[in-house]
Amino acid sequence: MNGEKIELNHSGLEKLLAQSLNNFQEERDLALERYRRQDEKIETNDDFILQGKNAVDYLKTAADRSNAIFGVAKLYKDILYKDSNGENNSSGVNDAQKSDILKLMKEMKGE
Repeated sequence: MNGEKIELNHSGLEKLLAQSLNNFQEERDLALERYRRQDEKIETNDDFILQGKNAVDYLKTAADRSNAIFGVAKLYKDILYKDSNGENNSSGVNDAQKSDILKLMKEMKGE
């Protein structure tokens, strides 16, 4: 956002989420590209021993960024499908109901 002030409203949230999503995608793409370059250099077992950890780290970073992208998508869904009662229209179950269900499940398990 380059020091740009974010308004605390729907438009500001939308802008912040869009920028976050773009950053996550860029970071993911960069990590995958670096992994591919590293993987191309690995030809022997010795190469793998010396370079494998870096390659795995790039994949972990890409996976983390993919999870962050999924998190933004989930946040969008939660925002878009909330009704005036605070319930999520896709499931029809609010947070209090979810808590009660989890409590009952724990009781059934004997925890």
